[in-house]
Amino acid sequence: MNTSKQNYSEYIEFDYAFDKPPNVVVWLNQLDLDSGRTVRIKTYASHVTATGFIVHIDTWEHSIIYGAGASWIACPADHPGVFSGNVCIKDYRDWHSPSLTNGGNVTFPKDLFQLAPKVLLAVNYLDFDHRHNIRFRAFADQVWQGGMKWHVNSWDDTVCYNASCAFLALQFVLSCIPYLGDARLATIFP
Repeated sequence: MNTSKQNYSEYIEFDYAFDKPPNVVVWLNQLDLDSGRTVRIKTYASHVTATGFIVHIDTWEHSIIYGAGASWIACPADHPGVFSGNVCIKDYRDWHSPSLTNGGNVTFPKDLFQLAPKVLLAVNYLDFDHRHNIRFRAFADQVWQGGMKWHVNSWDDTVCYNASCAFLALQFVLSCIPYLGDARLATIFP
């Protein structure tokens, strides 16, 4: 992705087909941003089928992105012990009211996990004011078999209008390891 395009997309074909469309989790893994403009970037998956999907990296308004990258992982949608989704600050507060502490709760489907799952929380959307240093920490805590609390916090003079994270909650059982350790993890570079 470069300054000549605000929207970048690429079709990703899976190495082998799923039985039905999987859950695809996408996150940012590379950023090269202009410091003179507000930072606005997001990545997401669309048109997910059993054989592939389209990954997007977009920016909007006056943001300038010189380079960006995204990683993804695909897991069977109905695999026991696997749950994914997206959490977003704007679902909990208005973007016009920046706050240094942001977060909320996620409830996992009933009886999906027997123990507290391991949770991957990965940033997929940033909207920060460029006139201050960009500082943030995204993490999950209070994870138990029924849910978790997520946070996207900033400090000092950082102004975070909005941010979101994809999450993947996994009950580590042998039957899910093949879906996580094969070639279904990839990177898009500019």
